[in-house]
Amino acid sequence: KSEADKCRGIVQNLTDFSREESLSKTRFNLTEMIGSRVAIFRETYGRVEFVFPPPGDMPVCADREKLDQALTNIFLNSVQAMEGDKREITVLLDRRHIEAEKFLCVEVKDNGCGIPKDKLERIFGPFFTTKSNGLGMGLALTKKIVDLHNGRIEVDSLPGKGTCIRIFLPEI
Repeated sequence: KSEADKCRGIVQNLTDFSREESLSKTRFNLTEMIGSRVAIFRETYGRVEFVFPPPGDMPVCADREKLDQALTNIFLNSVQAMEGDKREITVLLDRRHIEAEKFLCVEVKDNGCGIPKDKLERIFGPFFTTKSNGLGMGLALTKKIVDLHNGRIEVDSLPGKGTCIRIFLPEI
């Protein structure tokens, strides 16, 4: 049953990635959505400390389900990249200006193993993974979702120190 579930997940990821996507945008509070996702991860991964200082209401017009999937993919990668006793993920949400445009920025930082510099430019490509049991579709799908929202995604990483992924979504 677990192998069948794993195969079903792989097929779903491939289907999601290859499908022509349309967005079902609604207006919602991004702070609340991230807070809910953090709460679920705190409960599921009790040995990982999640730091999320809520910044107050941050309204966004986006596809809530797809954006939640993108954040879930990033959170899962962060959790899986950490070992040892001191495992921490910090999630920050704020407003930023880039080239005269206003964005909401979601920043997810972990203190995991980091990503070697020579692999950084490939992490958003389909089927690229550094995990022995990964398919390499999570970050590819995340980038696709961010692109559909006319957003941006960035990553900084230092091997042995951790990774920081930033999602920029146009502010309404």
